Amino acid sequence: MTITCEEDINVTEEVYRRPLFTMPLYRYYRLPLPMEGAPLEEDFDAFVTVLRESPNLSLRRDVSRPLPALLFSCQVGVGRTNLAMILGTLVLNHLKTTQEPPQVEEAEAKPLFQVIQTLINRLPEGQQVMEEVDQAIALCSEMHNIKEAIYENKKKLEAIGDDYQIQGSTTKDYFLHRAIQSLERYFYLIVFNAYLHEQYSLGFASNFSQWLCAHPWVYRLLACMDLSELSAPPDLVTKGARVLVAHEYLSPDILSTVKEMKVANFRRVPKMPVYGMSQPTSEATGVVLTHLTDEKRKYSHVLWVNLQEELVLEGNGQVFTPREPSCLEQHIPVPATDPTQIEVLLYTIYTA
Repeated sequence: MTITCEEDINVTEEVYRRPLFTMPLYRYYRLPLPMEGAPLEEDFDAFVTVLRESPNLSLRRDVSRPLPALLFSCQVGVGRTNLAMILGTLVLNHLKTTQEPPQVEEAEAKPLFQVIQTLINRLPEGQQVMEEVDQAIALCSEMHNIKEAIYENKKKLEAIGDDYQIQGSTTKDYFLHRAIQSLERYFYLIVFNAYLHEQYSLGFASNFSQWLCAHPWVYRLLACMDLSELSAPPDLVTKGARVLVAHEYLSPDILSTVKEMKVANFRRVPKMPVYGMSQPTSEATGVVLTHLTDEKRKYSHVLWVNLQEELVLEGNGQVFTPREPSCLEQHIPVPATDPTQIEVLLYTIYTA
């Protein structure tokens, strides 16, 4: 390629903004999205700003005028473009035009992931919100189906026998990461559609990130998206892939309470019957309860809440928890929605 003069070179902004001179109603925005996974909250906020600045996409628009054409593009025109087309479809669905929505072939019903089922159970009209997203995905699936990608990655993950390296990670880690990214993208589409249900008629009084802050349980669900730990085989410990680390190594007794109370960091809120401590052994449990119910304190009722989401085992009077040998300091959370799930996992390790 030969460039003869400076005018032959155009940066991206010049290419896209040039039509502004000949098309007064043409508008151009740039919204960088990640190639994988869900957009950031600020990306959704930027998209909402585009909607706010487009009177023809308002519920108060002049219905005698046609809707604007929504045109999206990225490097290849597949992943990010597909995601944006779904967002655009959801937006137009909320304008309640008189046109009949396009019909799509019903896909084979597949079991919902637990995090998605919990999400739609918590959202107002959650089933409808999800079905609208599913329809938008199907309408935009000519080159890529976001929902099918979740199940494809899950299928590949489950089919892996001998593990090997791919792009610097094991194949299991690679496809687990891909599956979670796809699931996260689908999750956010449902959440964003729920946001549209509430905020479109209000003219987007709150942006997406503000709305999410008013629904903090969504963040908790996101943190529990990876449930693979619930199916981790017990032989990870017996085969040495994980090791049991003593509690003394993980929880130093900063307050020096082990000698008296048999448990690290036992403490009380001044002048209030509120106590805290680390994970106790069976012996320490008895000592603590005796302490609280003795003649000095005389508590007749004790409400004890265990906050741990890790697996914990007691052996020979010591407390242990499984860790990866390469990062003993990093805890391994078990994102269980029911505490009995943790107990079942503990039992399988104990009996392995």
